[in-house]
Amino acid sequence: MISPPFPEVTHIHETTAHIAEQLGVPDIVPPANPLDATNAEIYLGEPVRPAVGHDIQIKTLIIASLCTIPYAYKFWNDLPLATGEIMFSIVGPIVAFVFFRYAYRLAGTFWVVGHNEIRVERLSREGKPYVETIAGRDVQAIELEYGHSDDTRYVVKIDLVSGQKLRSPDVGTLDETRAVAAEIVRRLAIAPEKVRQ
Repeated sequence: MISPPFPEVTHIHETTAHIAEQLGVPDIVPPANPLDATNAEIYLGEPVRPAVGHDIQIKTLIIASLCTIPYAYKFWNDLPLATGEIMFSIVGPIVAFVFFRYAYRLAGTFWVVGHNEIRVERLSREGKPYVETIAGRDVQAIELEYGHSDDTRYVVKIDLVSGQKLRSPDVGTLDETRAVAAEIVRRLAIAPEKVRQ
Protein backbone atom coordinates (compact mmCIF):
# COMPACT_ATOMS: atom_id res chain seq x y z
CA MET A 1 0.00 0.00 0.00
CA ILE A 2 1.24 3.47 -0.90
CA SER A 3 0.02 6.58 0.89
CA PRO A 4 -1.10 9.74 -0.89
CA PRO A 5 1.66 12.35 -1.34
CA PHE A 6 2.71 14.18 1.82
CA PRO A 7 2.27 17.95 1.60
CA GLU A 8 4.50 18.34 4.67
CA VAL A 9 7.60 17.05 2.91
CA THR A 10 9.90 18.33 5.64
CA HIS A 11 8.42 16.01 8.29
CA ILE A 12 8.22 12.63 6.53
CA HIS A 13 10.58 10.96 9.01
CA GLU A 14 8.38 11.96 11.94
CA THR A 15 5.23 10.84 10.10
CA THR A 16 6.80 7.48 9.22
CA ALA A 17 7.92 6.92 12.81
CA HIS A 18 4.42 7.83 14.06
CA ILE A 19 2.73 5.38 11.64
CA ALA A 20 5.22 2.64 12.60
CA GLU A 21 4.47 3.24 16.28
CA GLN A 22 0.71 3.08 15.67
CA LEU A 23 1.07 -0.20 13.76
CA GLY A 24 3.52 -1.65 16.27
CA VAL A 25 6.23 -2.16 13.63
CA PRO A 26 9.73 -2.08 15.15
CA ASP A 27 12.96 -0.82 13.55
CA ILE A 28 11.44 0.75 10.47
CA VAL A 29 13.97 2.28 8.08
CA PRO A 30 13.09 5.94 7.48
CA PRO A 31 12.93 7.06 3.85
CA ALA A 32 15.86 9.06 2.52
CA ASN A 33 14.54 12.57 2.09
CA PRO A 34 16.95 15.46 1.47
CA LEU A 35 14.19 17.92 2.45
CA ASP A 36 13.43 16.38 5.86
CA ALA A 37 13.53 18.88 8.73
CA THR A 38 15.20 16.27 10.96
CA ASN A 39 18.30 16.36 8.73
CA ALA A 40 21.15 18.56 9.92
CA GLU A 41 21.24 19.98 6.39
CA ILE A 42 18.48 20.23 3.77
CA TYR A 43 19.68 19.87 0.19
CA LEU A 44 18.03 21.71 -2.68
CA GLY A 45 19.17 20.74 -6.17
CA GLU A 46 22.14 18.68 -7.26
CA PRO A 47 25.79 19.44 -6.42
CA VAL A 48 27.24 21.60 -9.20
CA ARG A 49 29.88 20.01 -11.39
CA PRO A 50 32.21 21.71 -13.89
CA ALA A 51 31.40 18.89 -16.34
CA VAL A 52 27.90 20.35 -16.84
CA GLY A 53 29.32 23.72 -17.92
CA HIS A 54 31.86 21.95 -20.12
CA ASP A 55 29.03 20.03 -21.81
CA ILE A 56 27.16 23.30 -22.47
CA GLN A 57 30.28 24.76 -24.07
CA ILE A 58 30.73 21.71 -26.33
CA LYS A 59 27.06 21.76 -27.38
CA THR A 60 27.31 25.49 -28.11
CA LEU A 61 30.32 24.92 -30.36
CA ILE A 62 28.60 22.04 -32.19
CA ILE A 63 25.39 24.03 -32.78
CA ALA A 64 27.36 27.10 -33.90
CA SER A 65 29.38 24.94 -36.31
CA LEU A 66 26.25 23.36 -37.76
CA CYS A 67 24.67 26.79 -38.24
CA THR A 68 27.61 27.88 -40.43
CA ILE A 69 26.97 25.11 -42.99
CA PRO A 70 24.18 26.95 -44.91
CA TYR A 71 26.30 30.10 -45.01
CA ALA A 72 29.32 28.19 -46.28
CA TYR A 73 27.15 26.57 -48.96
CA LYS A 74 25.76 29.93 -50.13
CA PHE A 75 29.18 31.55 -50.04
CA TRP A 76 30.70 28.66 -52.00
CA ASN A 77 28.00 28.89 -54.69
CA ASP A 78 27.87 32.72 -54.81
CA LEU A 79 24.21 32.78 -53.69
CA PRO A 80 22.75 35.94 -52.05
CA LEU A 81 21.72 35.97 -48.40
CA ALA A 82 18.15 36.79 -47.37
CA THR A 83 17.51 39.58 -44.83
CA GLY A 84 16.73 37.05 -42.09
CA GLU A 85 19.95 35.19 -42.78
CA ILE A 86 21.96 38.41 -42.55
CA MET A 87 20.31 39.24 -39.20
CA PHE A 88 20.95 35.71 -37.91
CA SER A 89 24.59 35.93 -39.01
CA ILE A 90 24.95 38.98 -36.73
CA VAL A 91 22.86 37.84 -33.75
CA GLY A 92 23.86 34.14 -33.84
CA PRO A 93 27.55 34.60 -33.01
CA ILE A 94 26.68 37.00 -30.17
CA VAL A 95 24.27 34.46 -28.64
CA ALA A 96 26.81 31.65 -29.09
CA PHE A 97 29.51 33.78 -27.42
CA VAL A 98 27.25 34.53 -24.42
CA PHE A 99 26.32 30.85 -23.99
CA PHE A 100 29.98 29.82 -24.28
CA ARG A 101 31.19 32.54 -21.89
CA TYR A 102 28.56 31.90 -19.21
CA ALA A 103 28.26 28.12 -19.65
CA TYR A 104 29.50 27.36 -16.13
CA ARG A 105 27.04 29.82 -14.60
CA LEU A 106 24.24 28.00 -16.46
CA ALA A 107 25.19 24.79 -14.62
CA GLY A 108 22.83 25.81 -11.81
CA THR A 109 23.14 26.18 -8.06
CA PHE A 110 23.08 23.86 -5.06
CA TRP A 111 21.62 25.05 -1.77
CA VAL A 112 22.58 23.55 1.59
CA VAL A 113 20.21 24.81 4.29
CA GLY A 114 21.83 24.38 7.67
CA HIS A 115 21.05 25.90 11.03
CA ASN A 116 21.57 29.68 10.98
CA GLU A 117 22.81 29.81 7.37
CA ILE A 118 22.26 28.79 3.75
CA ARG A 119 25.28 27.80 1.70
CA VAL A 120 24.74 28.54 -2.01
CA GLU A 121 27.21 26.64 -4.20
CA ARG A 122 27.71 27.56 -7.87
CA LEU A 123 30.45 27.85 -10.45
CA SER A 124 32.23 31.02 -11.50
CA ARG A 125 32.52 31.92 -15.19
CA GLU A 126 35.89 30.15 -15.20
CA GLY A 127 34.38 26.93 -13.80
CA LYS A 128 35.79 27.29 -10.28
CA PRO A 129 33.54 26.40 -7.30
CA TYR A 130 32.08 29.50 -5.64
CA VAL A 131 30.28 29.46 -2.28
CA GLU A 132 28.10 32.22 -0.87
CA THR A 133 26.78 32.07 2.69
CA ILE A 134 23.50 33.71 3.69
CA ALA A 135 22.41 34.36 7.27
CA GLY A 136 19.05 35.56 8.56
CA ARG A 137 20.31 39.15 8.91
CA ASP A 138 21.07 39.22 5.15
CA VAL A 139 17.46 38.48 4.16
CA GLN A 140 15.14 41.32 3.16
CA ALA A 141 12.20 39.10 2.10
CA ILE A 142 11.39 35.52 1.20
CA GLU A 143 8.65 34.26 -1.12
CA LEU A 144 7.65 31.48 -3.51
CA GLU A 145 7.77 31.64 -7.30
CA TYR A 146 7.13 29.33 -10.23
CA GLY A 147 10.05 27.03 -10.93
CA HIS A 148 12.61 27.11 -13.72
CA SER A 149 11.32 24.01 -15.54
CA ASP A 150 7.50 24.31 -15.53
CA ASP A 151 4.48 25.84 -13.80
CA THR A 152 3.82 22.84 -11.52
CA ARG A 153 7.07 23.20 -9.59
CA TYR A 154 8.03 26.09 -7.34
CA VAL A 155 11.20 27.67 -5.99
CA VAL A 156 12.07 29.73 -2.93
CA LYS A 157 13.13 33.28 -3.81
CA ILE A 158 15.18 35.24 -1.30
CA ASP A 159 15.66 39.00 -1.64
CA LEU A 160 18.82 40.07 0.14
CA VAL A 161 19.41 43.36 1.91
CA SER A 162 22.14 44.04 -0.66
CA GLY A 163 19.50 44.03 -3.43
CA GLN A 164 20.58 40.66 -4.85
CA LYS A 165 17.85 38.11 -5.57
CA LEU A 166 18.52 34.39 -5.18
CA ARG A 167 16.28 31.63 -6.52
CA SER A 168 16.63 28.10 -5.23
CA PRO A 169 16.70 25.06 -7.50
CA ASP A 170 13.22 23.61 -8.18
CA VAL A 171 11.78 22.25 -4.93
CA GLY A 172 8.44 20.64 -5.83
CA THR A 173 4.74 21.33 -5.55
CA LEU A 174 3.39 24.47 -3.89
CA ASP A 175 2.75 22.65 -0.59
CA GLU A 176 6.23 21.09 -0.58
CA THR A 177 7.86 24.42 -1.37
CA ARG A 178 5.83 26.13 1.38
CA ALA A 179 7.07 23.52 3.86
CA VAL A 180 10.69 24.02 2.78
CA ALA A 181 10.32 27.83 2.93
CA ALA A 182 8.86 27.54 6.44
CA GLU A 183 11.84 25.42 7.48
CA ILE A 184 14.25 28.00 6.00
CA VAL A 185 12.45 30.76 7.93
CA ARG A 186 12.69 28.72 11.14
CA ARG A 187 16.37 27.82 10.69
CA LEU A 188 17.48 31.35 9.80
CA ALA A 189 15.21 32.93 12.44
CA ILE A 190 13.68 35.24 9.86
CA ALA A 191 11.04 37.66 11.16
CA PRO A 192 7.48 36.68 10.06
CA GLU A 193 6.91 40.07 8.42
CA LYS A 194 9.68 39.31 5.91
CA VAL A 195 7.76 36.32 4.54
CA ARG A 196 5.55 37.09 1.54
CA GLN A 197 2.74 34.64 0.82
